[in-house]
Formats: sequence, structure tokens, C-alpha cells
Amino acid sequence: MADNTVKINCHNPATYRAVIKYMRDLNIIHHTYQPKDERAYRTVLKYAHHSVHTADIAAEFEAKGRRIRHIINGRHWKTNDPLNLFFIDLEPEENKTDVFKIHRLLNQAVSIETPRRTTGIVQCTRCQQYGHSKTYCNKPFVCVKCGGKHNTADCRKPGDTPATCALRNGPHTANYRTHLPRVRYATALTPLITGHTCHVCVTQQPSHR
Repeated sequence: MADNTVKINCHNPATYRAVIKYMRDLNIIHHTYQPKDERAYRTVLKYAHHSVHTADIAAEFEAKGRRIRHIINGRHWKTNDPLNLFFIDLEPEENKTDVFKIHRLLNQAVSIETPRRTTGIVQCTRCQQYGHSKTYCNKPFVCVKCGGKHNTADCRKPGDTPATCALRNGPHTANYRTHLPRVRYATALTPLITGHTCHVCVTQQPSHR
């Protein structure tokens, strides 16, 4: 593959987990993706007042036989004000679509729907590369602000100095929306995970002889 990367296809979960363990044990630089059978089933709970505690919502779901992995109150993209909707990640189960039959929760009329499809591009906030997230990345840290080899949270760059792109050394952050590598990636974007195949991408290190 491009950028001196090798992609390993694992056709069953056991092989995938064995490969990941091997990579981590030897601290091999790699990134991967969440296996399909482990992905949470995301839903949107609408019309529940934002003041409702997420723990109470989780208890109601569990009483109805649904296991919740994560729940968060939605907020307005501009004002950050809480909205009367919650994003709920359910544990994957065979009868997952039964959740849409729930119309009352905590004595309120509610609606549970699938979230809108996003056209955004996934960018890792650990290594700043496109196509995967930090949760499944084992590559070295790269700062989104100065391009240095450290966690962005540890960056000491003064706020009044120009940013430096880690991908092209331009005077902007690595997550700049009109960034050329981002545009090229979007143009060539294809599904990274199909069926039940699990992928592991390994970055080869140059040999020093």
C-alpha cells in the first residue's frame, strides 16, 4: 500500500485478536478498525427533556432488556446549549431493531430513531492520519497544532504563534477542513471495512543496516 504500509486481512475475530495482541506485545506501529460484531448500535432518543439524568435513561432501557454501552446528551453545534435528544450506543444484539418500538420513557412520549448519516471524514486525533480513529491507533503521537511528536494535550506552542501542519508543514492545523490531503482522501474514499473481514494496517519501519 501507499506510505510504506502493509494491510493484513483477518477473516475471523480470533485471528484478528491474535494479530492485535502480537502487534501490541512487540509495540509494532499500526492502526486497525473496530470489528463489525463489536460495534455498538447507535440510536437517537428524541423529545426526552435534556434535564433527565442519563443514569435514569439507562435504567429504563435495561428494564426493557436493552444493554447500553454509552449515552450522551446532544448539544447545539453553535451555542453548546443542551438539546432534548440523547445519543445512545446499544450493545450489539440480534433483536436490536426492537428498540424502535419504545414510544414512552420515564412518563414521557419519546421517539427512537437511527442517526443521520454523516459524510464527515474520520481523522485520528493521535497520529493525525485519515481513515481511522485514535481508539484503534498505535502510532506515535503527532500534535495537531505544531506538528511535533507529542500529544496535542501536551503542546506548549504559544497561542499567538502560527500553527504548523503535521501532514504538509503548512501554516495551519492538521485538521484544517480544506486541507489538500483531506480533499484527496475524500475524493478517493472507499469503504474500509466490508462484511466480517477485520483489517490491520502496519507501518513498516526503514531498516538500518
